[in-house]
Amino acid sequence: GQDLDLGDLGGNVYWDPAPDSSLVMGYLMYLSPDEAGTARSQVGGEVPFGKNNASIPAETPRAPHENILLYSRSSLAEQTTPAALAIEDVNTLVTNFTFIDQD
Repeated sequence: GQDLDLGDLGGNVYWDPAPDSSLVMGYLMYLSPDEAGTARSQVGGEVPFGKNNASIPAETPRAPHENILLYSRSSLAEQTTPAALAIEDVNTLVTNFTFIDQD
């Protein structure tokens, strides 16, 4: 699902696997105020390798998070530098909308 409230997040996140993913065992997704992962908060559990999407539950508060971070994990450790995506939360208003009922 998705979340249509301003200030809340929700929905699916998709990614392309790294070109060399021979050592990747899974992925971990976090929300963070910055791209470095300071004060990060994990979203869900580990995503197994081969599944290139994860969900952010509806009604997840956006604040103070500004970024979605994705870390790959090998059998040895979690990646130290994540892939980062800035969050863009937009609220729109529809006006002059007409619905004509035909039944």
